[in-house]
Amino acid sequence: MTVFIFSADQALKKLRDSKHWTALVASCPSHAHWLNGEPSERMKMSGRFVKGPWRYEQIDGASHWIPLEASNRLNQLLIEWLG
Repeated sequence: MTVFIFSADQALKKLRDSKHWTALVASCPSHAHWLNGEPSERMKMSGRFVKGPWRYEQIDGASHWIPLEASNRLNQLLIEWLG
């Protein structure tokens, strides 16, 4: 039996370099949420890599800790997305 041990970075690199990564990322529904005050242009542009449903939401008034500081808004967005 052969056992391969990869670091997380190595595993992600192998996955990204494979055809499987493209199929997984390009076809799965994706919901992105971001806080105001941080660079979000890359987040907005990441939708171009998703062929499945894509939604971006900016959450105002929260810092990096969105689940703690804006839990009601985040939960509302997730319920709408998953509903």
